[in-house]
Amino acid sequence: MIALKKSHIRTLAVIIVCLVLMSLAFIIFRQLLNTKLRNTEEGHLTENTHTVSEVFYTKLDDQLTMLESQARYFKNIDLADYNAMKKTITDTQGIGEFKTIGVADPTGATIDYKAHSWGNIYLTDYFKEAMQGKNTISETTITDVDGEDVLVLAVPIRKTDENTGEETIAGVIYGTFTRDKIDDIIDSISISKDSLDIVVNADGKILAHSKDAEIPASAEMLSDIIPNITVPRDGRSNTVAFKNTNGRYIAEMIPIRLHNWYFVTIVPETIVTDLTTLITVYVGFVVTVVGAVFVIILLHIRSLLHRSDHFMEQASFDSLTRILNKGAFRNRFCNAMDKNPSGLAMFIIDLDNFKSVNDNLGHVMGDKVLAETADNLAKIFGSRECVGRIGGDEFSAFLPCGTDIARAAETAKRICGDIEHTYSAHGSSVRVTVSVGVAIYPANGSDYEQLYRSADKALYKVKGSGKNTYELYSEEAENDDYDKSRKN
Repeated sequence: MIALKKSHIRTLAVIIVCLVLMSLAFIIFRQLLNTKLRNTEEGHLTENTHTVSEVFYTKLDDQLTMLESQARYFKNIDLADYNAMKKTITDTQGIGEFKTIGVADPTGATIDYKAHSWGNIYLTDYFKEAMQGKNTISETTITDVDGEDVLVLAVPIRKTDENTGEETIAGVIYGTFTRDKIDDIIDSISISKDSLDIVVNADGKILAHSKDAEIPASAEMLSDIIPNITVPRDGRSNTVAFKNTNGRYIAEMIPIRLHNWYFVTIVPETIVTDLTTLITVYVGFVVTVVGAVFVIILLHIRSLLHRSDHFMEQASFDSLTRILNKGAFRNRFCNAMDKNPSGLAMFIIDLDNFKSVNDNLGHVMGDKVLAETADNLAKIFGSRECVGRIGGDEFSAFLPCGTDIARAAETAKRICGDIEHTYSAHGSSVRVTVSVGVAIYPANGSDYEQLYRSADKALYKVKGSGKNTYELYSEEAENDDYDKSRKN
């Protein structure tokens, strides 16, 4: 009886030792797993935040491009003539999603498209930079005449003296974005519903944030959310772990190519710790159900990787047309040059009469025209991976052609024929055609910028000769009129 009890005691001791060792093993495993997952999560967070910050910058840059096209209406207008300036701004009205669009003369006096003055902006940072010939965005939000916080985008109005050819800055055209509109942009590119996305300026002031974020109403600075945080001054990314009354968080700070602004993504640390707990349970269950848990882990990891790939794909495509955005197209084209050293055609496609669509048929029809144009181009080139939207109504595409220049010409001709269409709405009709400029790599340029310039010169020649056709770049496209026009 005593021997039996001793045997039970020994068995119980072995069991206890095994349980203790197993518990220690699981504790060590959990710590190692947590560290590994945290490093992986921070790596994905850095990559995704960097991508989203680039998309945010690109969206603002697209709006500056729209203002550039609006500025061309004023190149022949005397901005000292108030009535002429008023008539032009009210006739052209607004574009894009700006709250208001206005024009300022060299003294800073303003008038918007509702024929109201916006006050004098002579001393503002964005007016000074625009008058120096730069496309610019205000360094922080400002309070407009309605008492609303807005971000101001501004581009110069350029004029060229017909006699001397000297270019001058005659004034500035500006557009404003409300905080709500900037918040909408952030929401549209957010990497996760669990993340808090914030844009801050160099001083740490919060310029905008995702709308569903639980931010205290009194929070004006990043330090109100992340204790003792400062915005880096060296343009480097920064990962910060912090704790507040709501729990522990990880913040990734990525610089935006603008005014030393930063895009900040904050996610709860529980994204890592919860996953660690879940996998630990799985591993414990492996003792009895090894195969089932192994499959679950693989499926879970696959889901995480698929989600990350999905975020990357979303960041590469234009949300309206579902083709490559400006930055992604440039990257794909540069890769294509490496793979096709013998010949690659670049096409720049510009919609003729697109402003008439928006003015006469409405912006909903304008969006439909852009989407259908993208679909047609994808059919012509056989893929959405080689077609991009690089401006408001401007598209680009590439085609491997080797030395077969005729193939590039045939494709350009097909573009003109397939996209031409008459759209109708509200009792009005607008015939939409396209103008196409074509440049061949490496004959017309050795890098993306040179090829884009060559194709744009060919496009300019088409625009000047009646539109609705195509032109292959040649030395004849090299002329002063092109440079003057692009500067204006």
